[in-house]
Order: sequence, then C-alpha cells, then structure tokens
Amino acid sequence: MSLLLLDKSHSTSKRQVSGEVTEASLQAYLDLAEAVYQLGNVDQAAEMLERAAEVAHDLPEDDPRLAQTLNKLGVVRGRQGRHAEAERLLKRAVGIAERSAILSSPELPSYLYNLAAVYRLSGRKQQARAL
Repeated sequence: MSLLLLDKSHSTSKRQVSGEVTEASLQAYLDLAEAVYQLGNVDQAAEMLERAAEVAHDLPEDDPRLAQTLNKLGVVRGRQGRHAEAERLLKRAVGIAERSAILSSPELPSYLYNLAAVYRLSGRKQQARAL
C-alpha cells in the first residue's frame, strides 16, 4: 500500500504529500514519545524520539520542529544519564531557535533551561548559571 495512491485528477503534488506525510509522522512520533514518557518509560520515549529525529532531519535546518525534536530527545538523554549526547542535542536546538525567525522564539528559554539542567547534572554548575 502506498501513501501516494491518489486519484489522477487530484492536483496534489508528490512533494506536498511527502511534506504532509513527514509532518504527520513527526507529530505521531512526538505524541507517542510524550505519552510513554509520561508513563515513565524513558527508554521507549527515547526510541520514539530517535525516529522523530530521523523524520525531522528531512526538514530545513532552521525549522522550529527540528529544534523541538532535538530538545525533547536531549531532555530524555539527560534523564538516561547520557549527558554528553544531551548537551550536543540541546545546544543544536538552542542554535536553531536562535537562528529561526526572531530571537524572541517562545521555545528558546525552555531550551536554555534544559541545557542548564544538563550542565548541572554533569557537575558544571558555573556553566549552568551562565545561561
């Protein structure tokens, strides 16, 4: 079964359908990750977020949805004790939020807070305070 099975008279392009599939897939993975995270299954949430990140990497580099995905995966990696990976993901999310649209991105403060939390967890309180 193909997601691109369309009536020949339909004017939707493959690119538009692909974009809609990407967005729907991304949102589905993010929703599943949130649900299992809330149930306390951090490892399964990480798996869903890894899949979401794979989908999100098809988005433009400055897309806020990519930043959101990387932020969520960074938080989960921090909870798993994988601080170096969490830091890398969160720094990337912060960078995207800083570059996209305006510096007053509503997500930026929470991304910075999450990065500071990873710094604190890894014993770098000075860096955490600097944020």
